Amino acid sequence: INQHMTITTFAKGLSKYSFNTIEEELTYAWNSIYRYWWFALRCSRDYWWVCQEKGKTLDPELKRVYKAFGPVHGRTFSDWWRYSARENFKEEIAPPKAMLLSSRAELDNFIFEDNEWMLLRVPLNIKEPKLIEDFVQILRSHPNRKNLRNPTAKFPLRKHQNIQLDVYENAFWLWQETELSGDRQRVGISKGISYYDLGVKYNVNPKHVMNGPDDLRKHKKRNAMKVTVHRMLGKVDALIANAEIGIFPSESLLEARERWKPSQLKRLEKALADGEWQPQLMTNKEWAAELKQVHVEEEANREETDMFASPRYR
Repeated sequence: INQHMTITTFAKGLSKYSFNTIEEELTYAWNSIYRYWWFALRCSRDYWWVCQEKGKTLDPELKRVYKAFGPVHGRTFSDWWRYSARENFKEEIAPPKAMLLSSRAELDNFIFEDNEWMLLRVPLNIKEPKLIEDFVQILRSHPNRKNLRNPTAKFPLRKHQNIQLDVYENAFWLWQETELSGDRQRVGISKGISYYDLGVKYNVNPKHVMNGPDDLRKHKKRNAMKVTVHRMLGKVDALIANAEIGIFPSESLLEARERWKPSQLKRLEKALADGEWQPQLMTNKEWAAELKQVHVEEEANREETDMFASPRYR
């Protein structure tokens, strides 16, 4: 029974690299920063249009991203991950693994001049937290530690520190709501939902929520919340603009790029006026339903494979 072949996908944004089933790998991918790379492409109007135009664009970077990631609108996350994204995020060289040297001979054959390894003596009767603390300290202070390999993925993640994925989650939903409520400049003035209410709804900053009618700092809080929401929308705009050219996560401001011929622009404007485009995010509930579907299909595949793998008795 080949049910227990593990899948190895070494991608920097996944918190582990070895999976027992495709469902397990998909779960890790969905709960990783790669979900927001997908979100960014699904919120990009230009990416939607380059998909409609089958890759015809004046912007070589956008074209490269389209060729690599293919359509994302009206496509499931699991399909995108398996047949487009994974190959772009995988490192070409698997990381070396820590191993136990179990004999004297193995130790003698070990090349100590090699800059990529170190030798450790580890007591077995020590609690794990202390062991990890000691190990990390030794590792960080090792002189050769800085020789970390450069990424070999076609689309490596940008260096990022302590990104809180729940902040990304709220930011994208907030962005989508303002986008869908019409002209963003008008939100909060004549129609739609106000920036303050949006900030409360998406938990942008609990400090700016007004508590009760006697709150003296009401006006200040309302304004502070509006400013924070405005910044958050700008942050998502930047994430989307950078994802369009294959860079993520990055909030760098980009120059406007020439992307469409006049005839393409005309058609794009008409498509937008006809309401053909809208950003597509996906809730955890929708994802759970999708994963369930994948599981049903994969189970059927596994049973079929097992049936052919097991010897037949008449």
